[in-house]
Amino acid sequence: MMGLYDEIYVKWGAMRGIDWKLLKAISIVESSENPNAVGDEGQSIGLMQISLIVGGSYGMNNEDLLNPGLNVQVGSGFLKEMTDKYGFEGGIQAYNLGETKFRKGYTSPVYLDKVMSEFLKLQETEIV
Repeated sequence: MMGLYDEIYVKWGAMRGIDWKLLKAISIVESSENPNAVGDEGQSIGLMQISLIVGGSYGMNNEDLLNPGLNVQVGSGFLKEMTDKYGFEGGIQAYNLGETKFRKGYTSPVYLDKVMSEFLKLQETEIV
């Protein structure tokens, strides 16, 4: 059975060459798939908790990032950039921490474990 935002994940996953289940896993961990979620410090927003800096680099404002389709568009683009540069696991951590922190040697193993756990749970999910 398809979830509320699965069509968006499938669309952008296909366009970016990323498994849509990874996009959904990140959204589950980041926001519990709440399109109106705002991070603790107000610095990230929406399904995939896009930072205002990353959103701005994609030409998006706060209102845009509350739109699930636009949020996943940006999130999938940023994740693709990070995984292309740092590999699968490194890219996921850079997505969470931000590229600058990741390049400085910060890691996010707890976040990576949470995303991977959700990703593995979703492996049985089929598109219908």
